[in-house]
Formats: sequence, C-alpha cells, structure tokens
Amino acid sequence: MTTDNLKRQTVSAAVWQISNGVVCNIIQLAVTVILARHIMPDQYGIIAIISIFITVAQTLVSSNLSTALIRKDNRTDVDCSTVFYYNIVLSIILYIAFYFIAPVIAGFYEIEELTSALRVLSVGLIIGALSEVQKALYAVNLDFKTTTLLNILSTSVSGVIGVILAVLDFKIWSLIVQSLSYSACNTVMIWCVSKWRPVLKFSNSSLREFFTFGSKLMTSNLIDTTFRQLYSAVIGKLFAPSVLGLYNRAETFVNMTSQVPSDAFSTISYPVLCRVKDDDTTLKNGYRRIMRLSAFIIFPLCLGMCAVADPLVNLLLTDKWAGMAPMLQLLSLSLMWYPVHALNLNLLQVKGRSDLYLRLEIFRKIIIIITLAATMYFGIIAICMGRIFTSVIALFVNSLYTSRISPIKRSEQFYDLLPVLLLSIVMYALTAVTVYLSGDGIVGITAGIATGLIIYIGGAAVFRFTEMTELRNIIKMYF
Repeated sequence: MTTDNLKRQTVSAAVWQISNGVVCNIIQLAVTVILARHIMPDQYGIIAIISIFITVAQTLVSSNLSTALIRKDNRTDVDCSTVFYYNIVLSIILYIAFYFIAPVIAGFYEIEELTSALRVLSVGLIIGALSEVQKALYAVNLDFKTTTLLNILSTSVSGVIGVILAVLDFKIWSLIVQSLSYSACNTVMIWCVSKWRPVLKFSNSSLREFFTFGSKLMTSNLIDTTFRQLYSAVIGKLFAPSVLGLYNRAETFVNMTSQVPSDAFSTISYPVLCRVKDDDTTLKNGYRRIMRLSAFIIFPLCLGMCAVADPLVNLLLTDKWAGMAPMLQLLSLSLMWYPVHALNLNLLQVKGRSDLYLRLEIFRKIIIIITLAATMYFGIIAICMGRIFTSVIALFVNSLYTSRISPIKRSEQFYDLLPVLLLSIVMYALTAVTVYLSGDGIVGITAGIATGLIIYIGGAAVFRFTEMTELRNIIKMYF
C-alpha cells in the first residue's frame, strides 16, 4: 500500500471513528438527561457496582487475543476461528461464575437487588463475544464506517427502549434492558453485514501464538480495568449508593469528552502504526501528529466541561444531581491526560513490547492503591483529587518508557503538547469567568461555550497551530 493510500484510509477511518464518538455521545447524553429525571442516583449506583464486575469480564474477552489478531500480518480463517471459539467459551465460563457469585457480591454490598440484576446483565458478555472477531477484522481493514453506523443505530435503538421503560417506571431494569438491547442489536447487525464466518477448525498453535503476545496485554488491560473500577468498588462500599451514582454519572460525562474520543484515536492509530512499525521516521511523524491532534481536540473539551459544570448539571439533570458538579470538574482535570496515556501505551504494543506495557500498568496501579488509601477516608472530593495526582505521575513514567524503545523523545512530546495546553488553560479561565458573570441556566452555559469557542479557535488561528491546518486537510481529503 502506498503512503497516499494509507493516509487516505487513515483519514477516512479517523472521520468515521470520531463521528462514532460524537454522534453516540449526543444520543447517550440525550438518553441520560431523560433517564436521570426518572431514575434516582442510588439506582445508578447499583448499576455502577454491577458494572465493576461486568467491565472487568469484558476486558478478558475483548482485549485478550483480538489485539494480537490485528497485529498479525498473515492471519488466516483458522486463526480468526480460533479466537472466535476461545472468546465464546471464555464468556460462557465467566457468565456461569457470575451466576453463582452474584449472591455473595450482593451480600458484601448489602443490596439484595444486585443478585438478579447481575445475573441478567452478565448475559451481555456472551452476546458481545459473538462479534469480537468481526470488529477486529473491520479494524484491520480500517473500515470504521461500518462499525460506526452499527454503533449509532444500536445506541439509538437501545436508548429508545431504555427511555420507554424508564417512563413506564421500570426503574433499574430500564438501565439493564437498555444495556442488553445495545449488545444484542449490535451483534445481530454486525453478523448481518460481515462476510466473515467461523470455520469448524481450532488451532492450538494459533492459540499459543496469540496468547504469547495477547496474554501480557490481557494482564495489563485487566489490571488497568480492575483498578479503574477500584474507585467505584471502594466508593460503593464506603458511601451510600447515591454517592456512587453521582460519581459514576460524573465519570460518564467526562468520558464523553476524554475517553471516548481518546479511544477513537487509539483504535485508529494502532492498526495504522502497526503497518509502519519498522520505519522509525514514518512511525515517529505519524505518532506525533496523532498525539497533537488528539490533544488539540480533547484538552479544550475537558477544560470546557470543567468551566460549565455547575450550570450544566443543574440544567440537564435537575437539582437532585447537583452534588455531581464538583466531581465532574475534578475528574475532567484528571482524565484530560487520558489520550497521552493511551497513545504512549499504544506505541509499546506497536513495538511488540507488551512486557513493558505490563510493567507500566503494575507501577501505575501501585500509585493508585497508595493514593486511594490516603484519600478514601477524607471523602469523595479527596478521592477525585487523588486521581489528578495519579494521572500526572503516570504521564511522566509512560513517556519515559516510550522514549527508550522508540525515536520519540519525552521532551518532544512535552513541547508538542505545551502550546495546546496553554491555550486550553486561557480558554478555561475566560470561560469560567463568563459563566460566573452570566449566572446559572441556559444563558450562562451559552455565553460560556461561545466565549470558549471564540478564544480557542481564534487563538489557534492567530498562533497558526498546525492542528488547524491538519483538520482542514483532513476534511478536504475526506470529501
């Protein structure tokens, strides 16, 4: 494949993957606004507790062998079928395990509803495992248009189902059915459009090959996911379910501006960078462009969310969710660095250094344990502040390891990010002042967003940020 063709495919993938994040976020936000008016924070807290275990299990299924399958150049139908059958068997084992330990988990948190809710929601593990290989193959071909359209349709259908059930006063079950309907709808549609079908063959040698690489990544991702859910596990045990519900919704809102677009860039960059992994110059240039562009989009989104948090929560979710605003602000400051973390770790995978990936995850988790232990008895706000500390520490360590195994130096990453960071901070300060002077409600939010857009876009144009040109070129190339 020529450089121009690869670039064109990358641009197309980027547009569709970002569209996936933007459109699905808008739909999810609209659904959340409606659901939050019918469902209390404590019921969201119960779902958040269940999600601790479901999310960890999904990591075992989705990020184990699929990443290794994408990385392999000469994959066969037998390779793909081996991964498919492995995922199915693993998801069934996990479901059986959850079915029997559900009462134990419910007893630990002293919430009787957890037993039936966990048993039903964990069915989604098996449904999701049926489409993992097809999603990996679409990623290999940089065909994010298909998966984006399916995700948007699945999000829309499941959102409508959830809203109808919530209005009919099904309470927590509206959230459970919404989640399962998304998985079922997405899986059925991807089987309808995908040409790949498993063959009746299973290769032990393929399994060993993928597991050699994938097991380290699986362990790393499992550790990362477990420790990300550790906050919810601790908050759910130490505080009332309503506090966890507020924290969970705050994290969800921030993820819309941080993790979702970051994951879009990571999903795109991994197969692209894998194609040029042996060309250090192309790899370095591609990585730095992706990192600058992701920071250019995500930094202002997170800091903008931080600036308008108070009036936004009161307007969209009503006063009963007001306690979520300070958590939203602090988590925005923590998760704005997520794209840099994700891309650094992506580069380690591209270079085949899953051992360093695992080592970094273990180090970061030790920092999380220490920070969480030091803050958890001082309240939920202290816990959120601790997340900012762990994020900054991890940023420096991740970039150090990346600079050792690639031509990308840590100083280059710092200087690439500095202009965007400074402009985003100026935008945040002026937006926050505008919101304060304009007051709560739609007037304050509108004035704040308008100020932020003018300052950020105007500043980027005045100082001739290359990312502005990059975005224009992407749009021109795509259309």
